[in-house]
Amino acid sequence: MRHFIGIVLLGTILFSCERNTGSIGLNHVNHNGFELGDHQSLPVIATSETFDSLHTSQPNFLMLGAYDDPVFGHAKASFVSQIILTGLNPDFGVNPMVDSAFLILPKAAVYGDTSAPLGFTVKRLGEVLSLDSSYLSSSSFTGVELLCDTVIEHPRNGSALVVRMDTGFFQSWVVDASKNTPEHFVNNTDFVSYLPGLILEPKPGNQAMYSFNKTVQDIRVRLYYSNDSLRNDTVGKGVLPFDMLLWEIARSVNLFELDHSNASFDHSNQDSVNGENTLYLQAMGGSAIRLNMGGLDSLRGKGLLVNYASLKIPVREGSALIYAAPKSILGLVPRGNSRPLLRDYYNANPGGALVVESVLRDRYYTLEITRHVQRLLSNTDSTSPEILLVPDAMAGSAYRAVINGNLDPVAPITLELYTSKPF
Repeated sequence: MRHFIGIVLLGTILFSCERNTGSIGLNHVNHNGFELGDHQSLPVIATSETFDSLHTSQPNFLMLGAYDDPVFGHAKASFVSQIILTGLNPDFGVNPMVDSAFLILPKAAVYGDTSAPLGFTVKRLGEVLSLDSSYLSSSSFTGVELLCDTVIEHPRNGSALVVRMDTGFFQSWVVDASKNTPEHFVNNTDFVSYLPGLILEPKPGNQAMYSFNKTVQDIRVRLYYSNDSLRNDTVGKGVLPFDMLLWEIARSVNLFELDHSNASFDHSNQDSVNGENTLYLQAMGGSAIRLNMGGLDSLRGKGLLVNYASLKIPVREGSALIYAAPKSILGLVPRGNSRPLLRDYYNANPGGALVVESVLRDRYYTLEITRHVQRLLSNTDSTSPEILLVPDAMAGSAYRAVINGNLDPVAPITLELYTSKPF
C-alpha cells in the first residue's frame, strides 16, 4: 500500500511539472534564445546588390544549363572538371579497341522549365586546374576537341544523364596512350597534367538548369573496350568497362553568366538612404541583400542583455513558381574584401530555413542574429551594423527569391529584438 501511494504521488508531481511549463516561460523559447523582455520591431534599410567574387571551386553539385527568368533575366551555368583514373597503369590487352564511351552524370535537381530539352557540348579542357588556385564563377577556361554535341529531349527521365562521347578521342588519348606514353598513367597527378579534364557548356535555347551530384562515385566517364582475347572468347563478354571519375576528389569549378539587363531591378540604382520596396535574392552570385541595422545605434552602451534577436524576412513571389526560393539563407558580415559568417553560425545553424505558414501560405525566413546584435550593442565589434543575406549553397544551386523590402507597405522586413537589463 505504501508503494502504491508513492507511485501516485510521483505521478502527480510529474503531471504538475508538465502542465505548468508555460508559467516559467518555456513557451517563449525560440532556437537558442528567449522571446522575453522588452520587445521592439526595429526598422532596417535594405537594398539589393551583386555578390562579387563568388568562389566555386569544388562544389558539391556541378551545374549545367540556362534559363530566362521574367524577373531576374538570363542565367547560364557551365562547369569544368578533371577526370581521374580508377586504376593506375591500365593494361587494355593486345590490340585494344574502344567500342563506346559514355559520360554519366547523376542528377540531383532541375531548375526552370522541367519539360524543356537540354542541349550542351562536351570538350577537352585546354588547361590544368591548379591545386593552389581558388577559382571564381567568372573564371575563363578553354575547350579544345569536341567530344559530344547533343540535345536531350527528355532530360528528366531516369536518375542520370548518359551521353555518348567520341570513341576516337578516348582510343587515342587513353587506350593507345597507355602503351605509347605509359608515364602519363603512373599516378593521377601525371594523368591530369596530360589530360586536364572536360568542359561542359549549354547550347543556346535552354530553359532549365540541372545540377549533378559530385559526391557519388557514379559520376564518371565509362569506356567499353575489346581486345584480341575478348574477341576470341566465345563464352564471356565481348567488351570490358574502364572508368574515369569526376568524383569529389577530382577538382572542378562551376561557371556562371548572369545577365540582368532585362531584369525587374537595377543593382546600380538602389536607395541606400531609405531602402527599397522590393528586394532580390539569387544564388550563383546573382543578387544579395544588404541590411543596415542603424536603428541599433540608439541602444548602444545602455548595458542591455539581448535575449533574442532575429530578422523576419517575408518572401514575395514575383515570377512563375518554376523558379523556387532558396531552401535557406545565410548571414555574412561585410568587412572590406572578406565576408565571414555571422558568429551565430559558429556552433550550430540558428535558423534561416524557409518557413511556410499553413493558413495563408505566407512564406518567410527567420534568421537568428542574437550574438551578433549583442556584440554590436556592447561595442565589441567596431564594424558598422550591416550584414549580407545570401542563399545557402550559392556555388551549387540556382535558387532565387523576391523579398519584401523595408518599404513594403504590408509586411516589411524587420529586426525583432527582445532585451532586458542584467540583474
